[in-house]
Amino acid sequence: MTLSDFTIRARLQLLALMAVLAMGVIGGDGLWSLAKARAQFSHYVDNDVAALAQLADVRAGVGNLRRYEKDLLINLADAAAVQRYRKEWLRTYDEVEASLGRVAGLDVAAEVKRLPAELLAELKDYRRGLDGIVERLARGEFADTASANKALEPIKAPVRAMD
Repeated sequence: MTLSDFTIRARLQLLALMAVLAMGVIGGDGLWSLAKARAQFSHYVDNDVAALAQLADVRAGVGNLRRYEKDLLINLADAAAVQRYRKEWLRTYDEVEASLGRVAGLDVAAEVKRLPAELLAELKDYRRGLDGIVERLARGEFADTASANKALEPIKAPVRAMD
């Protein structure tokens, strides 16, 4: 049986059916690709953009930690101001630590995934060093801001690396 055995009407109907099937396959593939692109975009927004926002919060928080550190030193003669800035420093530290924890829980690239642990280790080193300086401030071991700042110099490297 050859194609010439069918009437022109039957051949045209077969051609129309094949065209409709081809359009259906192409349309289905387009819908599948669109759904896949939508899922990828949602993943990007939910993870990569969220990670960028959290890392921006970390950077701003680290800047505030450094500012409160400087305010502690500038006001070393005023115990109430030192306590106030210490409280602000601790609050900001907790916020930065929480932001790093949120980044660690996201599905992001491997190099971004390892950042929170590295940054948190540096942040903890900075905190340990600053805690010792604050204790020394409370005991009145520093005559002026410059000597306190000089004592802080060794612990600034971790936080500068984060900035």
